[in-house]
Amino acid sequence: MIARDVLAAKLGVRIGMSVAEAGEMASQGSMTPQIQQHDPRSDNEALTTVASMLLDEISPLVAIESLEKAKWAGQGLHQPQSIICDVTGISHLFGGEEGLVNETARLLHDMGYCTKLAIADSLGAAWALAHYHEPTDQHPHAIVPIGETREWLKPLPVEALRILPDTVATLARLGVHHIDTLLRLPRSGLAPRLGQPLVCRIAEALGEKDEPLTVFHPAAEFVSEHELEYPTDDRRILEDRIQRLVESVKGRLATSGRGALRLACRLDLSAHLPFSLEVNLFSPTQDAEHLSRLLVSALENKSLPSTVQRLSLAVTLTSPIRSSQQSLFSDLQNDWTHSRSAARLIDSLSERLGRENVLGVAIRTDPLPEKSFGTIVLTGKSIPPRFARSGEKDIRGSSGKQPPGLIGNKLRRPLCLLAKPIKISVEVTNCQTATHPPQVLHHNGRSHTILRHWGPERIETGWWYGPCIRRDYFRVETSLGWWWIYRDLTTQDWMLHGRFS
Repeated sequence: MIARDVLAAKLGVRIGMSVAEAGEMASQGSMTPQIQQHDPRSDNEALTTVASMLLDEISPLVAIESLEKAKWAGQGLHQPQSIICDVTGISHLFGGEEGLVNETARLLHDMGYCTKLAIADSLGAAWALAHYHEPTDQHPHAIVPIGETREWLKPLPVEALRILPDTVATLARLGVHHIDTLLRLPRSGLAPRLGQPLVCRIAEALGEKDEPLTVFHPAAEFVSEHELEYPTDDRRILEDRIQRLVESVKGRLATSGRGALRLACRLDLSAHLPFSLEVNLFSPTQDAEHLSRLLVSALENKSLPSTVQRLSLAVTLTSPIRSSQQSLFSDLQNDWTHSRSAARLIDSLSERLGRENVLGVAIRTDPLPEKSFGTIVLTGKSIPPRFARSGEKDIRGSSGKQPPGLIGNKLRRPLCLLAKPIKISVEVTNCQTATHPPQVLHHNGRSHTILRHWGPERIETGWWYGPCIRRDYFRVETSLGWWWIYRDLTTQDWMLHGRFS
C-alpha cells in the first residue's frame, strides 16, 4: 500500500502494509475494500501540472520535493508528493498571506484537488505543518507569524521533522514523542547518540540552517514567442499569430524527427494575469494545420478579460515520429491506433469534451473478468497505451471441447460481459457434479434448459488481493443462445456473467 483514504486510515490501514492485510482490516470494519493499481506516470504528470500552474499563477520559485535514498518519517515514499513555493515578497500581491493561501487553495480546488497548505519561515516547518497540523473550520491552513515557528512546531510529533524511522523508534523508547520534548534536550548530546542528521533537521525546521530548493522548470523542449506590436483582442489576429508560432516549432520538430504530444500556449494579458491553452494529442504529429486548429479551438472556448500583448508556444512533450512501411500483409492496417484519421478524431474530441472524458480501454492483470480491463486517458501520454482486444490473451485453466463456431480460443470469453453478475436460480439434479452445471436455469421468470456445456474454467484471485474469490465458469448453450455462467465456490451461488453474441 502506498496510499490510503481517510476512512481506511481510521480502520488502521497503514502505508507500506500489504494489500491482503489492508483488505482484511477493511473487511473487519464492514467496509468493501476498493483497491486500485498505482500509476506512477500519471501521478508524476499530475504533480508536474500542478507545479506548472503554481509557477504561472502564484510564485516564480516552485520546487517539487526531493526524496532521499533512505526512508524517513516511517514513510516509504515511492515518488514526490509535496510542492514547495518560495513566497518571499509576493504575499502583498494577494492582499496578505491569508489571501495568498486562499487563492492557492481556490486554484487547486478548481483543478479537483483537496489541499493542506502551510506558510512558515522555513521549508522544514512548512512541510511539517502541512502534513501534521490539525486544521479547523476557522483555520483550514497553517499560517505561522514571523518568529513563532518554534511554538507552532512544539505540539507536532517528531516524525514531522522528516527523520529516519530508526531515529523515531529510538526517541519513542526514550519517551520523546513530540517536538516540544525533543527541543528541551541539549543538541550537544543528541548528535553523538542519535546522529547528526537529527540535529540538522531540527536546525532546518527552526530556520537556523538553510535548506536548498531545487527549482522546478517545465520541460519545454521547443519554444517560440511572439510580441504583438500593440495589445489586441481581435480573434483573427490572435489566430494568425498562433499559426505562425506553430509553423515555427514545426521546423524544429521536423529537424529532430519528433512529433508534438502536448502543447502549451501562454497568452500574456495587458491588465490581468496570463493564462495558458493546453492541448494534448493521442499520437505524435508535425502537422501544423492540425495543431493550429486544436489551439484555435481551445482559444474559442476562452473569454479574454483584457487585450493580449504577447504569445508564447511551448511543446512540453514530444515523441519520435513512427515510420513503418505498409504492406498488403501488415497487421498495422487493421490496428486503428496507427490510423491518422482516428488520432485526429481523438484529438478533436478531447479538445471539445475535455481530456478526462475521452477514454480508451486497457488490459489489466487482475484475474477477475470484470476487473481485467480499465479506462485510461488517451491523449498527452509519451507511451502509447496498450488496448484490450477480444481474444488477444489466452487465460489458462479451462477444459472441455470448443463450442461450434469458436475458432481456437478467440471467443472463449463473451463479447457481452454484464457490468455486474446476476444471480440465477437452478434446479439441482442427481447428475449434477462439480464438473457439470445444472440442467435447468431460472432467469427473469423463465426456465432455460442447458443443451450443452463446456468447462469448468477455474478463476480465483491471489491471496495478496485480500479475501480469496474462487469461481468455476461454464459456457452453456440454452434455448436462447450461449451464456457464460459461474458457480461461486464460497457461497455456492450460480451467477450469469455474460452472453455470447
